Amino acid sequence: MLDLVVIFEDFAMVRKSMWQSINSSLSRISMKTLFRLLLRKQGLIYRVLVCWALAAFAMYTDERTNFDTRFKIRGAQTATSEVILLWLRPADINRYYDIKTQALINLNELNEFSDRFFWDQRLWYQLLKSILEQKPKSVGVSVYFDDSIGNVELSQKESEVFLDSKIFWATQVNSFDQMITPKLAKSDLSNVGQYELYRDEDGLVRKVVSSWAETPHLSEKLTGQRIPRISTSQLINFRGPGKIFTSVTAEEVLNREVPLDFFQNKIVLIGIESNSSVPFLTPVGLLNRTEVIAEIVDNLIENRWIQKLHPGLCALYALFLVLLATFIVTQYPQSVAFAFLFWIGLFCIAVSTWFFDSLNIWIPGVSPIILILIVWVVFVGYQATKVERKNYMLEQEQKYLQELEQLKSNFVSLISHDLKTPLAKIQGVVDRLKKNATSEDSSKKDFLALEDYTEELNRYIQSILKVMRVESRDFEINKTSCDINEMIEEVIKSLLPLAEAKKIKFEIKLEPLFLIDLDAILIREVIHNLIENAIKYSPENKVVSISSFETTENEIGFQVQDQGEGIPPEEVNSVWGKFVRGLNQSHKSKGTGLGLYLVKYFVELHAGRVTLQSVIGQGTTVGFFLPLQNESEVTL
Repeated sequence: MLDLVVIFEDFAMVRKSMWQSINSSLSRISMKTLFRLLLRKQGLIYRVLVCWALAAFAMYTDERTNFDTRFKIRGAQTATSEVILLWLRPADINRYYDIKTQALINLNELNEFSDRFFWDQRLWYQLLKSILEQKPKSVGVSVYFDDSIGNVELSQKESEVFLDSKIFWATQVNSFDQMITPKLAKSDLSNVGQYELYRDEDGLVRKVVSSWAETPHLSEKLTGQRIPRISTSQLINFRGPGKIFTSVTAEEVLNREVPLDFFQNKIVLIGIESNSSVPFLTPVGLLNRTEVIAEIVDNLIENRWIQKLHPGLCALYALFLVLLATFIVTQYPQSVAFAFLFWIGLFCIAVSTWFFDSLNIWIPGVSPIILILIVWVVFVGYQATKVERKNYMLEQEQKYLQELEQLKSNFVSLISHDLKTPLAKIQGVVDRLKKNATSEDSSKKDFLALEDYTEELNRYIQSILKVMRVESRDFEINKTSCDINEMIEEVIKSLLPLAEAKKIKFEIKLEPLFLIDLDAILIREVIHNLIENAIKYSPENKVVSISSFETTENEIGFQVQDQGEGIPPEEVNSVWGKFVRGLNQSHKSKGTGLGLYLVKYFVELHAGRVTLQSVIGQGTTVGFFLPLQNESEVTL
């Protein structure tokens, strides 16, 4: 029992060692194969890497060059209905100034006014009181009132309004990220929010910078939500070029021209509608500070910040497009590849647009088009180089094949001609011996058989010589006016002994035909081969039908029908080939497989066509059709 356990342990160790050896060998083979493949495809790989690098650079610059264009193409979008803009104009406060000041205001309606110009305690008290009476969600004052407005003394009623928990006053942050307290700020600074907007290097406002100071942004105060801290800034999803939010003027509010529930549960942003409100350049056009803050509030409420793909995903996206475009360019013709790449480019633009408009995800849209064009330019040249190299190799191969074909033709021709001389001598000797032999001599039968064999060999040689002749480049057909029925009768007469030897009868149906221009030697050879084949492949005591006729298509037809075994359907199309014989006849009858090849070749030289119908067990009908008037002649 112990010996058996030891044997099994040894077997397990041997099997484990064998598997380790096999895995190691496979690993070496696969690594070697992979290395060889990389060496063969290094030109392709280098081009793919170059295109990938260019694609990555194009996607990096795509945001800077095409981000703004995407907003313009998209057009104005629906904004949240929770935000109402209240505009304060210089004319709205003229009722609180004397006649001289009113004239100055009217005269300078288009001039610039600082924020402090719009401070009037009575105006703001009545305005804010009217808004609070409708119970809004929050009120944001984007006008900055600092110490320049002078001393502000508030009564108890005014304090309840100005310092209401729903009202938030704009403040600024200095260069040290320290807040500059506005005039109406509470001691705990709970009613203030900074309103700074970040400009990019080109002066456009595209994002809101997350504030790491203690003072939140005014939009955060109004909504009670925080700007996502995923990165140092968030891309603003601008809804349109202004006038997309519900707006009202201070005069309309003070004159009670708005519905009683107009501000109920709304976020009200109060801003200045005049030249004093410095405009900001954005992807959707010029917007003032209040409108940009409203866009940020909209993004916070609806959570539609624009998200960008991770750089790694962008790189994989670019690599996928490079590989896809490379495969298409290298595997399909240029016209087909261009059509495929065109539709892929349109698909990339459509996908990018849908992601941006529906999911607020920024996917580069123009850079894939640039990438596809780069791949097209790079790999069309690569393909042209490959085609040129292949054409050169094909030319060299064709040259070698022509030399080989010429060598083969010369060899076959030489051997065939050289065989004719000894064959003629053999026939002469056989004829002499056959004449000297008596009828009782047993060797006379052998002489007759030898004569048949030499004749068969002679036919083989003649067939090969005919093929070599017709395939030569200087072969031409010589046409003369001939009577095809006369040719048929001559051929039948010459083959009559062969038919009588097998007790085969001819059924001849020859219609009167016009003379036709053809090469008499070639067509006689065609007729001879077809009738001889019918006799050869017909059993004894059968009938071979031979007919000629004129068709309605202005053609002369010739057909031979036998009663042989027939040709299998899978061999019907192949019997016209060179040196091709039926599988069932290879061991039943002798032949070179050149007869039908020559028939088809000679007929097509006359711009004709051959036909063949065969039924297993019933026989075969084969023939040809020649046009009465040839529009073109074939010359080799």
